[in-house]
Amino acid sequence: MSKLKASELVEVILHNLENASSSVPFIKGSPAIGKSSLVFEIAQTIADKSKLKLIRDHKDRPIYNVKPKKNEFGFADFRVAMYEPIDFSGLPYIDDKTGSQKRALLDNLPTDKNSKGLLFLDEVAQATPALQNTIRQLTFEGRIGTDYVLPTGWKIILVGNHSTDRAGAQRILTHFQSACLTLELVPDTNEWLEWGYGNDINADILAFLTFQPQFLHQFDAKKEGGFPAPRIWHQVSEMLTGDLRRSLIQPVLESYLGETVAREFETFCAFQNELESPTKILKSPKTAKLPERTELQYASVASLINAVETPKQFENALTYIERFDAKEFSVLFVKALTTKESKFKETSVFIDWHIKNQDILV
Repeated sequence: MSKLKASELVEVILHNLENASSSVPFIKGSPAIGKSSLVFEIAQTIADKSKLKLIRDHKDRPIYNVKPKKNEFGFADFRVAMYEPIDFSGLPYIDDKTGSQKRALLDNLPTDKNSKGLLFLDEVAQATPALQNTIRQLTFEGRIGTDYVLPTGWKIILVGNHSTDRAGAQRILTHFQSACLTLELVPDTNEWLEWGYGNDINADILAFLTFQPQFLHQFDAKKEGGFPAPRIWHQVSEMLTGDLRRSLIQPVLESYLGETVAREFETFCAFQNELESPTKILKSPKTAKLPERTELQYASVASLINAVETPKQFENALTYIERFDAKEFSVLFVKALTTKESKFKETSVFIDWHIKNQDILV
C-alpha cells in the first residue's frame, strides 16, 4: 500500500478521478488523522474546476446534497457501516401497474443525469463481508442491478481505517480491494502546520508542534484513552478559544491528548509567562529581551505571528527574531505569517528578506 502525505494523496486522487480511471480511490489511515477533511478538499477542488458551488455548513463541511442545482456541485456522505446489505441491493416488490418485480432502493442517491458531485463512502472497512459484496457493484460499476445508475458526473471515494486500529474495521475482501487504488494517508507535521497557520489554529499549539513535531500524531491501538492526532489538535484549538475555567483545562486536555502529551503541552504553554510581551517586542525590537531556551524561542515566534497586523509590525517582529542565533526562526516566522496573511508577501520587508535568504529557501 502506497503511503502518502496529504498533498501527495490529493494530487494522486485528483489525477485518478479526472482521467476516469477504472480503479476507485480508497483512502486508509489511522483514526482522527484527517481522512474526511481530505475528501472535503478534493470535493472543493473538483467543484472549483467545474465552476460549480459546493454548499457548506456552519462548520465548513459540505452538506448532503444529492439534488444539486445547475450551479451546484453535489455531495453525498454515506457511513456505510450504518447500513444493511438490503439497503443497497434494494428490497424486492411487485409493481402494481406493470406486475413486474422491482427493488425499493435508497432514496438518498443522486438521480439527475446532468448533475455532478462526489459520493463519499466512509467507514468501508467496518462493513461486513456481505455489505462489501453488496456495495461492490455501485462502487465499481456505478449501478445497482438494472434499477439504478449513478450519474456519470458523480465520482466515488472510499475511506476506512486499518483492521488493526481497534476501530471496528474488518478485512477488506480480496476482490473488492483489487479494484481499488488503495492509498494510506500518513501525517506530515510541516503540511499540517502550514494548514494550521492559515486556519486560525491556536498559536500555542502551532508553536508546540513546531518544537515537538512528533506529537502531531501518536496512535497506539493497544492503549485506551485520548491520543494526539490532526483532528484532535483541531478540537483542542477550538476548546482553547472558549472561556473554560483554567482548573478544567488540564483534565480536558488529558481526555483529548492522553496524560503524557497533555502534560508536555501544558508545560510548554506555561513558558509564556517568561516571554516578553508581543506589544513590547513590536515597540522595541532591537532592545527587547531575547528568550534563551529553544522552546521559548518557538513560543515567542508563535506569539508574534498572532500579533503582527501591519507592515511596520512585520518589520519590527522580523528585526527581533533575526537576533536569535538560529536563522530557522526567521524562516519559520515569515513562512507562517505569509501563509496566514498573504498580503504581507507584497511588502518591501518580505521582498527584501526573500532576496536575502534565497539560499535557504527551497
